[in-house]
Amino acid sequence: MVAFCLCFLLAGPATVADVQGNLHGLLSGGEATSAEVQRALGLVLGWTVQSEAGVIAAGRSAVVNDVPIESVQKETHSEAPILRAFDLTGQGPEPIRVQAPVPKKAGAIEVYRRGSPGMYVRVEPELRPANGYVAFSAKRPGRFAVREVDAFSHPDLSKLSSARSQVEPGAKGLQPLGCLGNERKSGQPPLSTDPAAKKDWRLYRVVPEQATGPIPLILLSGVGSDRWANFIHWAANSPEAEAFRTEYQLWDFYRPIEGINTAIGFSAEYPGFEESIVAYLYRFIIGATEDGVETDGVRHYLPDGPLAMLAHSHGGLVARAFLKHCPDIAERTVAVVTVDSPHLGTPFATPEWLRQTVSRLGFSSAKILGLTLEATAARYFLTGWISTGRQSDMDLGWGNFDAAGGYGLPYERFRVLRPCRGLVTLTVSPRDANQTGARMLSGFNDRTFEPAEVLTTYCGGMDEIMPSARGELHLDKFFVYGAYLVPGEGLLRQLSAAVEGELDPWQSIVEALGLRVTHSLMNTVETPSTDVPLGAYFLGDGLVPLQSQLLLDGAEGTLLYETKEVFGWRLPKQPPTPRMDIIMQHTLADPNRLRILRGWSHLDTINGRYNKKTGHSELFYMVANDLLSVAGGQAQ
Repeated sequence: MVAFCLCFLLAGPATVADVQGNLHGLLSGGEATSAEVQRALGLVLGWTVQSEAGVIAAGRSAVVNDVPIESVQKETHSEAPILRAFDLTGQGPEPIRVQAPVPKKAGAIEVYRRGSPGMYVRVEPELRPANGYVAFSAKRPGRFAVREVDAFSHPDLSKLSSARSQVEPGAKGLQPLGCLGNERKSGQPPLSTDPAAKKDWRLYRVVPEQATGPIPLILLSGVGSDRWANFIHWAANSPEAEAFRTEYQLWDFYRPIEGINTAIGFSAEYPGFEESIVAYLYRFIIGATEDGVETDGVRHYLPDGPLAMLAHSHGGLVARAFLKHCPDIAERTVAVVTVDSPHLGTPFATPEWLRQTVSRLGFSSAKILGLTLEATAARYFLTGWISTGRQSDMDLGWGNFDAAGGYGLPYERFRVLRPCRGLVTLTVSPRDANQTGARMLSGFNDRTFEPAEVLTTYCGGMDEIMPSARGELHLDKFFVYGAYLVPGEGLLRQLSAAVEGELDPWQSIVEALGLRVTHSLMNTVETPSTDVPLGAYFLGDGLVPLQSQLLLDGAEGTLLYETKEVFGWRLPKQPPTPRMDIIMQHTLADPNRLRILRGWSHLDTINGRYNKKTGHSELFYMVANDLLSVAGGQAQ
């Protein structure tokens, strides 16, 4: 009967011989296995296909084509050994089952999928081969690389620290990614909780002779530095701002945090609240109202009446916490404009989550991250500009509010090479999202988290300022601006804008390039319901996911952008398109006050793409119109 079945097969004689030989070896107790018989039989019957290098794929209309290993190494600028590289196509939605030949003495095997040019994301870590093959399921088509686990599998984060020193020699207050916690580079003082460290903080009037309106607009900058130069220049000089400056005056809350350990101030129930950013802002406003503030020999008083706030990035969280804990001034506030604010936090301010993402890049990461460090704004986030010793930075950690909808970042253990500790196992957890209860879970300990201990300046988690319903906690007063980048679109415009305004052109250029890299990196962040190329944070400005900027409630339970079906596979639509029905349904702000900027980066939304020669800024003009709408005027 067996002989009859084998003779019935009409494939080429070599393939039939393979089946016959393997079957004979199996039945006679030789070295052949049932898996080898199945592989050969699958090829004969057309159930599977095989590349010239021996990679076997099974699935609807599956096709597998070898890719030269040298091309992958060249693309990733890596000398990492690769056993197999190949392209998979077919019809979904069922996964394509793959068996790739590997040396019989090979150890643990890992599988990578090409996420973007030069960036390969580990999708199957540490598989164990059997009888010279390693098997896995490809959830979507794409280019794959199979390699043995080795030193290239875990990025050496000490290289990031050395690259940082080349990018920013002598930088102060920064911390290398490899030695996070409260450790500091030699020669750098520890972050201070001394109130004297905030001696330069102040609230003061700017361009008082040009912006003469009755309503104070308080400017709240992003983390680390005050970068309102473009907006201030526009407000003082642009013909577009004529109506705006007759209704508003500008007050800048200047708060450099270099060398300072402080909190935003999410909750007033903690001892450190009086030294929080919110508490200082409140005292400055009261002082400017009662005693005035002297600038250039002139004392200016902040009017005791209606006021407004304009916040970029980190400043949006300051504004929300301030309005909750300062009800007397909240009642006077007529509008708050937040631009690209991490209202739900950002994965890039959560060290374990960032490291877990970086660790999945494996062999492709060294050059990619090197480029990120050498010529990008991402160097700040990958080399310690966000410090785990500073509570205001930890306050930016991803809130994980989308976990209820199936898209939150999971508890996950992963390995990464740390120059201070070697190869260690870390855990992705809500600790970084300001939920300290994670320390009580089984299997967790202080070595899991960074910082290892809750900082003395801790003043509550982001959940303290999350409303239970739309519009609560003064969110009905907010105009919420969000932005997202489009791969391959708008880069030249961003580079030209970098040299047209008041900000440092070189710094702006490298940040414009860097945000493209961090945007690609954010697309690889893994959640329980997504994998490359579908990512929960696919839409973002390079640093902050769009759902965070637009204050979604986290219960949306689906992707924020439109997808399409291609041969049964679910893939992102190109160019990326937000799902406005989901956004409007789930935002906690007023849906009519959402403003979405397609193709704008985090940098664009602070420089406004302002051209000081023409006086034009699309963004600043939009912001002015929104502010004038609550002041009874309209921009001209």
